[in-house]
Amino acid sequence: MLIAVMSILVAAVLPLWSSQAKRDKEEELISRGLQYAEAIRVFQRRFGRLPVRLEELVVVVPRSIRRLWEDPMTGTMNWIRIFEGTPPGGVPIDPQTGLPMTDPDGDGIPGEGETTFVGPIRGVRSAAQGEGFQVFLDQTQYSAWEFRSDLFARFQ
Repeated sequence: MLIAVMSILVAAVLPLWSSQAKRDKEEELISRGLQYAEAIRVFQRRFGRLPVRLEELVVVVPRSIRRLWEDPMTGTMNWIRIFEGTPPGGVPIDPQTGLPMTDPDGDGIPGEGETTFVGPIRGVRSAAQGEGFQVFLDQTQYSAWEFRSDLFARFQ
């Protein structure tokens, strides 16, 4: 009888625990994304330009961010970079050809059928797909949560 009651309790609590873990990852994603946005903003103020690689944020003196953070939703360092001139929610446009640039895996390394946009980085977003419990800037999809250096200007 005790085993049956415990099984029912575990079955009831497990989805709640899983949901809470996902909410925690979402909060961490927002926190880390905002750190990147602020670091890019600080970099631009200090050096008069946007970084062309995320690594620049930690190798310059004084550094703009304590360290490069992994995306908590994917568990990797593969943030999708948002380049200067990219409209919110859009893909960058090649200034030479006027055509959209493609980098489906977001790694910045050209693969077969890909071109890579090289230029100043304005922000980052997660490579994770799916809908979040939280709403960030009126968006519920992780891929739409863009952490741009001009984000803080909206609140001033």
